[in-house]
Amino acid sequence: MLPLQSYKKRKVKLRTPDFLTDGDSIGIVSTARKVTDKEINPCEYILESWGLKVVKGEHLFSTDNQYAGTDAQRTQDLQRMIDDPAIKAILCARGGYGTTRILDKLDFAN
Repeated sequence: MLPLQSYKKRKVKLRTPDFLTDGDSIGIVSTARKVTDKEINPCEYILESWGLKVVKGEHLFSTDNQYAGTDAQRTQDLQRMIDDPAIKAILCARGGYGTTRILDKLDFAN
């Protein structure tokens, strides 16, 4: 994985993602504060009613103090979603300070 400074020097070509369509997979992770299944259920219900397949991060419901798992677990969840070509969109159930703790650990090269 490259340090954050290396990414700043690279020319990154931004791409506009395709619109979501029936049957597409959408990932849900929590990059910061912990979240419960009860809080996710309404979102999951709506997304599935739109014909989307919901893929939850492995550590979505983990707990490490106020966070949804350790920094390493949250990084792993988000990185897996970024790297999975079947995941067409990623939703962060919660964000905040915990997100800034993991951003420099992510590999956006793909």
